[in-house]
Amino acid sequence: MKWWRLTMVRVIVIMAMVNLLVANDKDNHLLHYNGTTSTSTILKEESVVRGTPLGVAVFEVAVDDQDSNVTLTLLPYLLHQARQMRMRSWCKQVVVVSHDPVFLANFAEWSLKGRLLVWATKLLVVTSLPLPQLHALLSSHWTFSMMNTILLNLEDTPPNLRASVYTYLPYSPEGNQAVKVAAWKPGSGLVLLKGRSLYSPKYSNFYGAKVNVTGLPFPPYWDAVKGPDNTTQYSGTDYMTLVTVADALNFTVYIMPTTSWAEVTGLVEQRLSFMAAVHHTVLLARMERFDYAWVHLQGRADFSMADPGLKPQWQSLYYPLLAVVWAAIVLTMLLAPLALLLIIRVSESRMGGEEISALVVALDLGGILLGQSLPQRLCKTNPSRVMVAAWLVFAFIIGTAYRGNLTAFLMLPELAPRPETIEELVAAVDRQAHVDNRRYQQLLIAKYFIRADGTHKLYIGRDGLFPTQSAFPIPHDAPYKPAIDRCLMAVKEAGLYEKWAEDLLFQTQMKAQKKQKQEAEKETESDNNNRSLTFTHLQGAFLLLLLGLSLAGLTFVVEPLTVWHQQHHGGKSE
Repeated sequence: MKWWRLTMVRVIVIMAMVNLLVANDKDNHLLHYNGTTSTSTILKEESVVRGTPLGVAVFEVAVDDQDSNVTLTLLPYLLHQARQMRMRSWCKQVVVVSHDPVFLANFAEWSLKGRLLVWATKLLVVTSLPLPQLHALLSSHWTFSMMNTILLNLEDTPPNLRASVYTYLPYSPEGNQAVKVAAWKPGSGLVLLKGRSLYSPKYSNFYGAKVNVTGLPFPPYWDAVKGPDNTTQYSGTDYMTLVTVADALNFTVYIMPTTSWAEVTGLVEQRLSFMAAVHHTVLLARMERFDYAWVHLQGRADFSMADPGLKPQWQSLYYPLLAVVWAAIVLTMLLAPLALLLIIRVSESRMGGEEISALVVALDLGGILLGQSLPQRLCKTNPSRVMVAAWLVFAFIIGTAYRGNLTAFLMLPELAPRPETIEELVAAVDRQAHVDNRRYQQLLIAKYFIRADGTHKLYIGRDGLFPTQSAFPIPHDAPYKPAIDRCLMAVKEAGLYEKWAEDLLFQTQMKAQKKQKQEAEKETESDNNNRSLTFTHLQGAFLLLLLGLSLAGLTFVVEPLTVWHQQHHGGKSE
């Protein structure tokens, strides 16, 4: 193996498609380049001599003759180019070579801003720093402490060169700490320490650590109420999802105090909050500020409206029977008096007696149908008695059926049609609707717009306006996203989220309905009004009476005029 003196007058970032460190491989070697080594030499060494199968890219920032401000200007551009390569290839390794702690701190900051790394991308930092400075560097930067990073620290110079490999564990049984995971010597190669690995899974177990999250009340997903001893009790489907994820990954939740939704997501952007545990709609504009966990809520925006009131029901007297039944009754009312009159006339011709007019027969049969008493003048002969008996049975059946259905139609009248689709909503220009998340509206309706009998004053339309996808906001390229996503998928696929939503809605509805019943029992008058029929129910009867009074008044006026006309004109004609 050939070694070059590590002068570090240049800073080199290498992005390769292979693992640069292999445990227990005595033939593997470290790459060190002096200030005169060109990038073409590095590429040749990696791709030809060492046989990197999928390619290697080298990005170099010279700092020997450059002003520090110029270097900081070039660094973001370099990292942007490196990120483009990482996104276009299956890049697994990023190697940063520098022993300047200031540059490494700047690299950590700008790689975070430039979104160079994700958890699948492994970072190897090659440097030579004293242990206190190395530990401080690892613990003070997100890139080194939270991402998939190891640090190779050179501890001597050739021919006595030795190296130690360190990583930072933000969560461990002993708490957050920098640990040594491997050592390298020329004779023995890279040797892993017992129980250690180069790139440790940092987020499979949080070991009971406290994790900061943010959220504000947004029922039924997240709600907070004051509990005993000045405590706050949380509930909601998103909160229960958070608790389930915390149990699975073994961490405790600390809810950071916030006053606005902007602050909720702002703390996530600053990486002070692990995530916002109240779902947000996935929007491209928001993705410029933060990422999202796995989409666990497929929803839509729906509209809700007040239930339409009772429309004028003068037809309520007509609704109990179908039109064909009414037609049959009218036809029967025309034919039955004729048949009975024929029977009476035949009997009168045989037996004699007082003659009954056709109008009297029709009025008597109509009276029987309406429930009046049986007139004796219709039952003087056996044939007429049989006919009247048949009419009584007919009137009883028709009257009973009509009265039963009439009671039902008066107590439960037909409501006016209500808009259920977008087209119907647009057509109903004289009405107002509220548009919001469906489950949020269901909770508010169940809580504030429910009657004592369990019916609702508002309803939600059948068709939604547009579909939405919602998820928990997390910082850009959060390394714990795969662990969180795996737990969220398990919760969703097990049906727990839907079950929690149904239970919360049912409990809210039962509490609100119980409260309405208690208030109704206290207000006797209101309770009676709820059971009483209104004018809307009975307006058909009043309209029928008004029609009868109008006809009677018209008859009262026309009849004297007719008599007067006959008397005067009849006398003149004589």
